Amino acid sequence: MTFIKMNLLTIGLIACLQGPALAEAPVPQFSVSGTGTVADAPDMATITLGVTYNEPTAGEALKQMRAGSAAVFASLERFEIEARDMQTSQLQVTPQWERYKIRSSGAEGQKISSYLASNLLTVRVRDLDRLGEILDAVSDSGANRFHGLSFGFAEPGPLMDKARDAAMKDALRKAKIMAEATGVKLGRVLTMNEAGRQPRPEMLQAESFSRDAMPVASGEVSLTAHFTITYELLNE
Repeated sequence: MTFIKMNLLTIGLIACLQGPALAEAPVPQFSVSGTGTVADAPDMATITLGVTYNEPTAGEALKQMRAGSAAVFASLERFEIEARDMQTSQLQVTPQWERYKIRSSGAEGQKISSYLASNLLTVRVRDLDRLGEILDAVSDSGANRFHGLSFGFAEPGPLMDKARDAAMKDALRKAKIMAEATGVKLGRVLTMNEAGRQPRPEMLQAESFSRDAMPVASGEVSLTAHFTITYELLNE
């Protein structure tokens, strides 16, 4: 038993001494980033609008807001906008406060002066040829707040794939230039990561919704992909 223990101890010591020598050397590598952008004419617009009423009582404010919202929905039905393309959010009733002076003490107090009832409605418009008409209609029917208009794509996937392809080609182009300049050779791809950036079409702000200048020129929308690729480096 003592002989077996001595042999096992000797084997363990040899393994410990050889461990660093047997460890793999770090793989020479470098990372490069690539960006690809694809632009095309959009086929969809998203309108964010609101209905807001300020009344002496909460009940009256809600009543007016419901009536205004119903009128907006009715105006949208004329354009055959589907239910899936309309979403209501941020329905709220909030008291509005005003300051006053207390006669007996001269100190300032606060009291509720009115109630503000409001909601937001997000509408996707798939027929851009009628966008101007729709903006006019919702304005006339009771929408009194506009939070912006953005243009985009109903199916952005194929365009994003083109942007990704361009981003990877851009990264490879940069990698080849760097490798040639430094006298090394590109090996296999070790890692490939896509950044978490999402396409964000430019918004037209609320002040753009004047009655004499409805924003109906959609132009082009750009989608951008961004990749970081790590390559193995080989000696020439």
